[in-house]
Amino acid sequence: LGVYENLRVSEYLAFFASCYGVPRSEWSDLIGALLELVELDVKRDAMVDSLSRGMKQRLSLARSLVHDPDVLILDEPASGLDPRARIELRELLGGLQAMGKTLLVSSHILSELQELCSEIGILEAGQLLATGTPRSILDQMGRGRRVRVRLADGATQEYEVADDAGQAELLRRLVVEAGLPIVEFTEIGGGLEELFMSITEGIVQ
Repeated sequence: LGVYENLRVSEYLAFFASCYGVPRSEWSDLIGALLELVELDVKRDAMVDSLSRGMKQRLSLARSLVHDPDVLILDEPASGLDPRARIELRELLGGLQAMGKTLLVSSHILSELQELCSEIGILEAGQLLATGTPRSILDQMGRGRRVRVRLADGATQEYEVADDAGQAELLRRLVVEAGLPIVEFTEIGGGLEELFMSITEGIVQ
């Protein structure tokens, strides 16, 4: 949160536009577009030190977009944010992905990375232990998936499947062949936190 608190929000972004050599004639439109993107347009004339931590985080993100980079490197972007601010930030980062930006995120909040990232790398003690999509890493390690099935009468059952094809086949058999009234078919476990704990187990720092 390296923000200059004795500036107004618009002045803060104008300062960085100047640093990056953006023509002054483009500042107004650029600042307006960035504040709208990070949903701070109503704070244009507010002092930076009056913003909440989540707003300062979004302002910092707007600052990093002043020169329209193709790649953004974000270190613990959700650190210290309350649940609402964290959700808003995640939605914003998803919007940047949709715009074609490449995001490299370092974070210990593994559950959020699973929702956000297309690929991950798990490191411990300077060693890259695994890389790929969360699903592909689990599959490569031979860790089967667990699926919970809940029926209309409330009965539940868990099944082990190997991959997407196995999961689809299980659903087909239960619905088409067995004719079960399924109201929930959910993959359980197998998240990044479980994966991290598994593959880093026993490694000495």
